[in-house]
Amino acid sequence: MYDKFISDLPDTYEEFKASVHAILPTVYDTKRLCQEMKPALFRGNQDLLHFNSLDDLYFSLSSERALQSSLLAPNVVHSKRSSSYDRDQHWHEAGYDAFMTGFVFLRVLHLAAISGVSATDLQKVKFSRYLQVASPYKNRLHVARSSIFFCNLEGPDGHRQLNFFHISLRKGIHDTAFSQLSQLLSGFGAVESIQLDRRRALVVAGSGRCAEKLRLEVQDSEIFSLRSYWLFDSPFFRSAARWSGVVGLVLLATGYSYMKLR
Repeated sequence: MYDKFISDLPDTYEEFKASVHAILPTVYDTKRLCQEMKPALFRGNQDLLHFNSLDDLYFSLSSERALQSSLLAPNVVHSKRSSSYDRDQHWHEAGYDAFMTGFVFLRVLHLAAISGVSATDLQKVKFSRYLQVASPYKNRLHVARSSIFFCNLEGPDGHRQLNFFHISLRKGIHDTAFSQLSQLLSGFGAVESIQLDRRRALVVAGSGRCAEKLRLEVQDSEIFSLRSYWLFDSPFFRSAARWSGVVGLVLLATGYSYMKLR
């Protein structure tokens, strides 16, 4: 997008960050916000943010349970031109995605702002208070599949120790069960997965706590097994190993035939 609407890409990553920050001085990343603010919420509400996708977060935070936990939360009122948003879902339509993003942003900040406040002391929250709650997470952008935990537009990036796992279907489990992996991983936050084939995936956990939770969850699974990811698990390495084996057999057979001819 940068090279299409602004200019050619800068020569360095730091120059790119500085340029984006100059154009957009204040940015809030909804995904980053939800992941970082989860510990700040009342313990009973933390699982409302156990999702990665925007639509899942929207459904979770607009559920009846979320409404009961977010008294006096601001309401989003649609204009007449977009009144259908109250009745129907319009996934990937720019206006609807913007609505869901704004809704999630406000609802998460409201839950954090009233966390620990008793129902008898609860009052309407001013928008300035929401910005105060969000301030520590300003200009932190989510970065997927990277050793960078987040891109900080106004300072040093957050780095993390990545944990690599190999997840596969247990013996006797049909390939179709692999579709359940995304549901299994949806509750772990900072987790990315890359499917290796019909039965295996590389899973990357972005923190030690997340990695430990993943181990505990999968060890009792009747469908999936989990272990550390090894170099041999790479499709490229496996392919190279197979070809080297074939070449070795050909050379062995050639040598054997040559010895017999002699």
